[in-house]
Amino acid sequence: MIPGIDVSKWQGEINWAKVKQAGVRFAFIKATQGISHTDPYFSANWQSARTVGLLRGAYHYFHPRLDARIQAQAFSRALAEDCGELPPAVDLEAPELSGPALINSLASFLQELEMLTSFKAILYTSPGFWSSYTTPFPPEWPANHPLWIAHYGVGSPSIPYPWLNFTFWQFTDRAEVAGITRFPGRRPKVDLNWFNGSQSELDGLRMA
Repeated sequence: MIPGIDVSKWQGEINWAKVKQAGVRFAFIKATQGISHTDPYFSANWQSARTVGLLRGAYHYFHPRLDARIQAQAFSRALAEDCGELPPAVDLEAPELSGPALINSLASFLQELEMLTSFKAILYTSPGFWSSYTTPFPPEWPANHPLWIAHYGVGSPSIPYPWLNFTFWQFTDRAEVAGITRFPGRRPKVDLNWFNGSQSELDGLRMA
């Protein structure tokens, strides 16, 4: 599988050339959260990752209790004319709603984002969150969105219903990668991911 990272303000200033030299092939970069927050490092990370030739995907930290369509609009505005080389992603981990209320809010966000960007967003979640907050049974439509699963300390991730497989797997939040040195003299921890496919499949993911 092909390695990549995901980053936000918590990684501080990143030397993207060193990140690429370390073997990283793609990066998910936090863009927005909720209705009005933009990650302060998004613009610098977005431009610098592009300069060194990494495949980029932006992600939005979703708050289900807030207006989903306004969140999608804010995320779309942050991307402006550059949506990246990978589909945008939605980070679903805030335990604010559950059951049909959560599913309906998520559906509104994804529909609005697709209308604005023409992309079917990647959905990030964990097996524990998905099973706990989409009870009793989620609908089948989320499987139309690529799954980015967060599952640590296992040989392979659990795949929640209704997906049959994962596209990206965030398998640790404790990786050390050259080029990420938030504090002098030591490296911070960073999330490390695998893409479940070939380089050509990764290159073509945006057009899928």
